[in-house]
Amino acid sequence: MATVSELVLTRNQLADIVRRDADLSANLKGPLGRLSQIAAELQDGITRTRLQPVGSAWAKLPRLVRDLGRDLGKPMQLVLDGAATGVDRQVVEAVRDPLTQIIRNCASHGIEAPAVRLRSGKPETGTIAVRAGQQGSDIVIAVEDDGTGLDLPQLRDRAVAAGFLSRDEADGLPDDEAARLIFRPGLSTAEAVTAVSGRGVGMDIVASNVEAAGGSVEVETAAGAFTRIRLRIPLTLAIVAALVVEAGRHRFALPQGAIVEIVRLTGGGSRIERLNGAALLRLRGLLLPVLDLAEALGVGPDPDEGGCVAVLDVGRGRFGLRVASLGETEDIVVKPLAARLGHLQAFSGSTILGDGSVVLILDPGGLARSLDMAGTKAAGEQAPVAPAEERPSLLVFRGSGSTLKAVPLTLVARLEEADAAAISWVAGRATIPYRGGLLPLVPVDRDMRMRSAGPQPVIVFTDGTLSMGLAVAEIVDVADADGAVEPVPGRPDLLGQSLVRGRPAEVLDISDYLPRAHGAWSREQALSGAAGDVLLVDANPFFRDMLALVLRAGGHRVRTASGGADALRLLGERPADTVAVDMDAPESGGLEILGMLRTLPRFAGTAAVALVSRLRADADAGLPCVTKFDRSGLLAALSAASPPPSLKDAA
Repeated sequence: MATVSELVLTRNQLADIVRRDADLSANLKGPLGRLSQIAAELQDGITRTRLQPVGSAWAKLPRLVRDLGRDLGKPMQLVLDGAATGVDRQVVEAVRDPLTQIIRNCASHGIEAPAVRLRSGKPETGTIAVRAGQQGSDIVIAVEDDGTGLDLPQLRDRAVAAGFLSRDEADGLPDDEAARLIFRPGLSTAEAVTAVSGRGVGMDIVASNVEAAGGSVEVETAAGAFTRIRLRIPLTLAIVAALVVEAGRHRFALPQGAIVEIVRLTGGGSRIERLNGAALLRLRGLLLPVLDLAEALGVGPDPDEGGCVAVLDVGRGRFGLRVASLGETEDIVVKPLAARLGHLQAFSGSTILGDGSVVLILDPGGLARSLDMAGTKAAGEQAPVAPAEERPSLLVFRGSGSTLKAVPLTLVARLEEADAAAISWVAGRATIPYRGGLLPLVPVDRDMRMRSAGPQPVIVFTDGTLSMGLAVAEIVDVADADGAVEPVPGRPDLLGQSLVRGRPAEVLDISDYLPRAHGAWSREQALSGAAGDVLLVDANPFFRDMLALVLRAGGHRVRTASGGADALRLLGERPADTVAVDMDAPESGGLEILGMLRTLPRFAGTAAVALVSRLRADADAGLPCVTKFDRSGLLAALSAASPPPSLKDAA
């Protein structure tokens, strides 16, 4: 393997020379390609020679399960599958201890007592299954028990008690993120400390060991059914594919196995935002924590604008790594760091690039730990704040023509690729099977023909009760509008027209399409409109129309006003149950409207909700305050809103 590693380094050096010399490229491109193929075949052969059955790491597991069953009073059986799967001997050593710890957790926390299992209809004997297999260049080992599953509410409570999360953060944490809390050091769900569990150490060591080997850990669970821990580790740790990145005028090698995607920060695309001093990347409606590599390593600042963000997945969650620029991808030979550098958790080794430069290999797991991802609420979570500028994110697509079309991303429930062969037509309406029912399809253009074979792109919208699929020709991108949305007279199907990355796009009014999918939609929404009469006050016509659609989809009767005078006129014509008012733009008259609601007796029964672009510390403490982009939060605030306290009551 050492000889093959030197061959790979020499191949990389030749490739670099040929890449920089056009004359050589013409003559050597063919022979170099053949040399690369031979080196790859030889590398693969030597790698397979080094492989050992992963079952050699399982030799002690059957006895471990028997002993645990006896000590805990729980009859258990162990099922092993894929023991013959070959892995590098280094990988065998890397997974031995993590497997032992996972088995102990399954026995202690997962498998129920015999009486409990019998009451829930399960066999008295619990089962722990260990399965291994190869997926591409990775070895995947899954450990699963048929026990009670992770108690996610308890995990949230323990995280709050330990100070890892606030109560609001814990309650808002998605289930998959809550399950990853088991990898937090010091967090345990055991009621008492025993010889087997309860100290809060173990699963964090599992994650650290696997990440140190260049792998990742995933967890899946279902209440009362199972818990599955999946370890994904490279087949070999000697030669890996890496992307060369630059930060602070230094180059580093980033293992490709952890890279999900690369996002450029230039132009009108994704950008870095700041929340309580933390850098966050807005990506398709999500906020991901971002670590600036140059800043983290102390190698000098990169420019404030531009650069790239590599979105990395390390099993515990996803985060962004900001770098100045990207280089070539190479198969690199991993050289271990000297013992005295072992404390540097940001690096897993060093390598020699094709141009002869020595660079350090970044450790995504170590970088994630420095970012303290497990305690970062923004990791993979729904974006809680709006961007600084009121330029909503749009889903951009095409219909039958070349004109770009768009819808506000906040209104999109899902993107699907339906099987065109499954589309059926009844009474002139198209439907597809969807989540146990039928989803009506509406073409985005009346003259657009849906596909008869292959995948049909579909944008799914739902109001919680009824759903509709908008059939389009092609999904293009997610982008922010460059400026304001200008109304288009005579086009009731459009909210307006805007520029998206310098190109005109029609912004659709989805409320015009819903009746085409559900003839009874308007009637049913009117019936459900008993949820409340809402007056929406916003000077921005785009946000006014967009939020009106959201509120109508939530079952509310909605009237809109552009400012204080307009709102007062509408309230004089007919009172409203709730007034939702924009507090950012002075022309919306938010302060005057609130003062009117609080002082005039005839509005004593009218509640108010403040709409903002960003949650602010100086928000009115007497009002529910939500961001314009938080669709579910707005509906919840309207449901819970109560009349504002009058000045007399406040006195």
